Amino acid sequence: MRPAGHPYRRLAQYLELNRLRPDWRAELKAWGADLWAAPLPGHRRRLIDEVLCRVLPDGRADTLAINALLPLLSAPRHPLEDAWMDWPPGNHPEDVREARQHLGLEGPVRNWEVQGILDVIRRTNAGEPRTA
Repeated sequence: MRPAGHPYRRLAQYLELNRLRPDWRAELKAWGADLWAAPLPGHRRRLIDEVLCRVLPDGRADTLAINALLPLLSAPRHPLEDAWMDWPPGNHPEDVREARQHLGLEGPVRNWEVQGILDVIRRTNAGEPRTA
């Protein structure tokens, strides 16, 4: 049984990133420094295409951004909550698409929608009571 997330593939991708852009950490800090003031779609493309050198597929790069990069780059003077909320959600279960349709949500999927839907699914599966 393999661990979820294909760890050997991820390690190979990070090694490739280090080979293509040895200074990617410094570039990531510079990217994060002006994220709060830049239009999200262009900034997202810059992260995927330039900073991460396209070594990760878009969905995996989005997952990395919302789970690790945005929280780590957030600073009190430049909080990144809005970017985190509106960022594309990355990889997520197919149940989310059906739930969005059921809720009447249209347009591009945003991270906050997916996080909310996943929380409801988690609570339902755990048998937790609903709160108003």
